[in-house]
Amino acid sequence: MRKILVTNFSIVFLGFSVFAISSCDSTTSDEVKHERPQKRANNEINAEETRNYVHAFNAKTQVHNYSRNFDFDGDIDSDSMYFVGTGGAHLYYYLKIRLSSTKKTYEFHDIQIDDPTVYDVSYLKKTNFLSPNPPACVVDYYGDLAQTHFGGNLSEHALFFRLEKYVYSKSWLSKGINSDYILLYFDQGEWTIKNFH
Repeated sequence: MRKILVTNFSIVFLGFSVFAISSCDSTTSDEVKHERPQKRANNEINAEETRNYVHAFNAKTQVHNYSRNFDFDGDIDSDSMYFVGTGGAHLYYYLKIRLSSTKKTYEFHDIQIDDPTVYDVSYLKKTNFLSPNPPACVVDYYGDLAQTHFGGNLSEHALFFRLEKYVYSKSWLSKGINSDYILLYFDQGEWTIKNFH
């Protein structure tokens, strides 16, 4: 029993190691004791808001690989999804998807986010879908994410994005996309982008 407790503590400690290195140098031991419960609470919230998706990151190519998690085209086979780094001083990532049904690859250079962490729809539901600062990317089943407002296949996955204004594509205005919150999904053989209100 004691061995299991030590193992669990080490897993939790690894989750906080980045924060401990940057913040413990200037705090006393009493301050650290008071911070730990808050950090644990934050960690528990994050655990609820993110699922354990299959994920790999290649630091050399700056690619986050979320393949084998989602089915965007509704063929029951998982599709490949990546966030590809754009380089530069402030690193952004654009979306890249390869469908299993057609083997076609789609690169969405107009969709760029700086945090490629993928959340599920439970996070948006807690804040009635439009919090002041929703996550940059949410992926879940279309019916749950879109709340069936737009129709489409409810068993396919869809994507919600919160776009940064300074990387927002002006070319989308001609398509009626004028929101920082968008919904992206695959419907009847084509990708569709809509304002998410």
